[in-house]
Amino acid sequence: TLSASSSSKLNEFLIPDPFNRPRAVFLLEVNRIKGLESIAQDNALFSKSSWDANFIGSDKVDIQLPGENDASVFSLDEQLEYFTDKEIREFSSLIGGSYAPDAVEPVNGVLTIPLANGALVNVHMSKKVERMFVIGLLSLAQNAKRAIQMHHQLQSTLSPA
Repeated sequence: TLSASSSSKLNEFLIPDPFNRPRAVFLLEVNRIKGLESIAQDNALFSKSSWDANFIGSDKVDIQLPGENDASVFSLDEQLEYFTDKEIREFSSLIGGSYAPDAVEPVNGVLTIPLANGALVNVHMSKKVERMFVIGLLSLAQNAKRAIQMHHQLQSTLSPA
């Protein structure tokens, strides 16, 4: 389920003109992060994004769609349980960072994440809170990959031969 404001934003894309709908919508709802919207809105990559910073009192609601077969919804918030050093290293390469595994204990190394301003953030997998943060990022990346694969599969089955 989505918040009421996110559901409303999605419906703005889907309902107005059924013949001019986008072929895909990527909707990412990030809760409880104050100040992020102003940083992201300044980035050209997010210039066509919709932002709503009103998180207070928003109830969860379902997306309203005109027909049950009109959309496929894939949840990106499924938290995956476990990752290997190899998966963390691949993720670090994807974001332009690096991962230094611990020689003694698996999945206990240091993930280095580059920021837009050139600074580097070191995330220590040995610390529980930092490990949970990385698992959340990796889960989001894995779930997004699966959603993209599902989208491509649906496109190939719906496209004329």
